[in-house]
Amino acid sequence: MSEEIDHRSAFQSRYAINEKRFGIVREVRTELPVIDVGALVEDRSLDAKQAVADEIRDALINSGFFYMTNYGVTEDEMLEVRDWSLRFFHLSREAKEPARCTDIMGPRGWHPVGDEKITPGYEGDYKEYYDFGLNLQDADVPEIERGPTFWPDEDALPGFRAHIEAYIDRMRGIGEKLMRGFALSLGLEETYFDKSHAKPFFNMRPSWYPPAKDKLHDKLWSCGPHTDYMTLTMLYQDHVGGLEVMNLDGQWIPAPPIPGTQVVNIGDMMASWTNDLYTSNPHRVRNLTNDERISLATFMGPDFKTSVECLDVCKSADNPPRYKPITCGEHVLNVMAGAMPEDVGRNARAAMSNADVTDQFRSADRIGAN
Repeated sequence: MSEEIDHRSAFQSRYAINEKRFGIVREVRTELPVIDVGALVEDRSLDAKQAVADEIRDALINSGFFYMTNYGVTEDEMLEVRDWSLRFFHLSREAKEPARCTDIMGPRGWHPVGDEKITPGYEGDYKEYYDFGLNLQDADVPEIERGPTFWPDEDALPGFRAHIEAYIDRMRGIGEKLMRGFALSLGLEETYFDKSHAKPFFNMRPSWYPPAKDKLHDKLWSCGPHTDYMTLTMLYQDHVGGLEVMNLDGQWIPAPPIPGTQVVNIGDMMASWTNDLYTSNPHRVRNLTNDERISLATFMGPDFKTSVECLDVCKSADNPPRYKPITCGEHVLNVMAGAMPEDVGRNARAAMSNADVTDQFRSADRIGAN
């Protein structure tokens, strides 16, 4: 797989302003739209949900990202989850060790600074993070998809596990409602994605970004430039901010925190399903302040065995699929294998398959033609 990525050329070759394949002209945005998703989350009338879906379609064609509001979790509740996350990251190294992930193919857990190198050719990201799964009980589902999790000792942080698990349940439900909005946005039956996301590859990740004003440089970021690799991402960011998104002009624009919202974007799986109708933007994080930063990302993808390939509504004789089929499991393992240290990623590297398909999403020259 490519050692380093030219994000700007890769992105602009994928997402032309004058998109003849779909007969659309994309609009360059310098701010991300805000969408009230209450009709989806509260399961209102089909007309009301379709109106939201139309806004989502516009956002994903032109911005790739949007803020969702009225999504079912209050700002005060989000601040509570943030505070629980901070309590964990403020524990001593010794107290965090029982929760450490030592094999990306096994239970989820805590990762120290530098464990993830999300951008090929860069240093490991300047952040700690903690991955949580759904802890599915299905014996036929691979362990990495079931998402068992290492936890700190209850005595070290009483109440932490119960609070985090309750939040995970809520975000899974919100993600399912958003997927129905995505289906409507593409002219599909509302339940189109229900089956593929019934046992989703799901990851909730609090990340702690230490103050890094004088530490970051061209190859060291709080979180390096990348595209996400599942279907959708929902991100809560605290008051510190630092998220930047590449727009269609190839410029990095800020996505500052807005109280009462989460940022939503798509990943490689949705880009493949829609044949790049919907934009999977590179994004990055720089904490250039003297404050610590917390973000809470919820990643949701189809089950491990679902083969993701271009939707019929997004291809034609003049617009063939850009991406070969790949399962979500194959793609996730391929990405993780390249992002993890040798000891943590060794089993993922042994399980890699269809790496050339993953490279379609990761290489600057992967499209070849506008």
